[in-house]
Amino acid sequence: MRPQQPTLPIAEAVRAFEARLQRHWASQSGAPPAGLRGYRAAWVQQFAESGEVCSAPEFLAACRDAELLLVSDFHPLARSTRMLARLLREVAWKKAPRLVLELLPAGVRVEANDRVAWESLRLIDGRRLLDTAPELLDAAAACAAELVGAWKPGTPAQRDEIAAQAWTDRRLSSEPRPEVLFFGDWHLAGPHLPRSLAQRGAKVTSVHQSPAPLWSRVRPHEEEPILRLADDHYAWMHTPPLAFWASARQGEGRSSRCDANAQLVEELAQGIAEILDLPAPPEAPEVLDARAWPGFWRSMPESHRAALDPNQIPRVAMVHPHESLIWAPADPSWNQLVDAAAGIVSQGSCLTNPANLGPWIAFRRIWARTWNPFLPTRDRGQLAADLGLCTGLARLRAAEASASYLDTLANGEAVAATMRRHPLLDRAALRTLLREGRHAFIWHLGMSTIQASPLSA
Repeated sequence: MRPQQPTLPIAEAVRAFEARLQRHWASQSGAPPAGLRGYRAAWVQQFAESGEVCSAPEFLAACRDAELLLVSDFHPLARSTRMLARLLREVAWKKAPRLVLELLPAGVRVEANDRVAWESLRLIDGRRLLDTAPELLDAAAACAAELVGAWKPGTPAQRDEIAAQAWTDRRLSSEPRPEVLFFGDWHLAGPHLPRSLAQRGAKVTSVHQSPAPLWSRVRPHEEEPILRLADDHYAWMHTPPLAFWASARQGEGRSSRCDANAQLVEELAQGIAEILDLPAPPEAPEVLDARAWPGFWRSMPESHRAALDPNQIPRVAMVHPHESLIWAPADPSWNQLVDAAAGIVSQGSCLTNPANLGPWIAFRRIWARTWNPFLPTRDRGQLAADLGLCTGLARLRAAEASASYLDTLANGEAVAATMRRHPLLDRAALRTLLREGRHAFIWHLGMSTIQASPLSA
C-alpha cells in the first residue's frame, strides 16, 4: 500500500503529473534532428518575457490593421486550424484577405467561395483540405478570402525565404490585400520568416497560438488570455501544452489510431488515480472507432440507450460506465481524452449508477477543466449537438428520456464549472465525490450550497 499523499490543491498535483508525463512523452519522441535544434531554440528564446495581457477587441483590431498577419500552426493539432477559422470570422476585415497555407502546394490559388474548386484541393500529405479543415474553408468563404498555397520542398530556413519571396511577387502582380500566412509555429520565430519578410519591406504582425514556453506563466482567466509580447507580437493562449503532445502522438504512425488513443487514455487514467491515491484501473481501456457505434450503443445501460439515438452518431467520444470501453468517432481532442480517463477511473464507484449521471459528468468535467481552465461550459443545445440529438420541441416531446438526459448532463457541466473554482477543491474532495456520488456536497440543494460547502468529508 502506497503511503498517503498530503492533501494538496488539485491543480498543484495535476501540474506535477503533467510535468512527468511531458518528460515521458518527450523521451519517447526524441530530440529534434540536429539541423533543427537551433531553429527551434530561436522560437523558444522569444518567450523569455511573459508579456502583458491585452483585450480581445484590441487584439482583433491589431489583426484587422495588419498588412501581413502570421498565425502559427501546430500541424498535428486540428484545433490550430479551427482557431484560425474563428479568428477569420471575428476580425472585421477592411478588405477581403488572402489566406496563405504552408501545407497547400505552391501554385494553388483559388477564391474561397469557389466550392467546386474546393473538391480538388489537397495538402502535401494527400489529404483533402475539405476533409481536414471544413470550418476554415467556411470562414474563408464568409470573408471572401483568396486561398493560396505556399509549400515547396526545402529546409525550414529555405522555405522561409521562398515564402517571403512569394509574398513580394504577389504584392507586385496582384491586387493589394491583407495577407494571413498560416505556418508551423517555429517559422514565427523573429529570426526566421518574420525577418525574411521584413527584409522585403513587409510590416509583420505575429500571432502565436498557445506557445508552450509561456503556458506555465499564465494564470487562468475567465476567458482565453491574449498576451502582447512586443509591438505587433501576440500570444493567444487557448490550448494546454499536453494537447499538442497528445495530437503529435496520435499522428506518429502507429499501427492503429485506436491503440494510440487507448494508450493515451491509459496513461492519463493512471495519473488521475495516482493523484487521488487510488489503485490504477485494473483493465487497460479499449477505444472503438466510429463503425462500432451500433454495438457500443447496445452495450450501454438502458438509461443511456433510451436517451441516445442508435441511428445518429455522436461527434464526441463516449465512455462506457461499466466497461473499460471508449467509443470515438475520430481522434479524441485533449479535453475528451481527459474526460474519458476520468470516466475509466470512476468505474466501480457509485458514480456510474444511473441515478448519479450528473455527478459522474461533473467528476469527469472537473478533470478536463483542471487541465484546460479555458474549457467552456456546454449548454443543453451544445450537448445535444455533440450527442447527435435533435432538440426540436416535437423530438423532445416524443423522447422525454432524451430531454431528461440532456438536463442532467447540463447540470453536471454547470456544477463542474462551479466546483472547479472552489478554493477547497482537492484530492479528498474528489474522493468524497467518488464515494458518495449524488449525496456528496449536498448535491440536491444546488450549486450555491456547493460553493459554501467544505467539499470533503
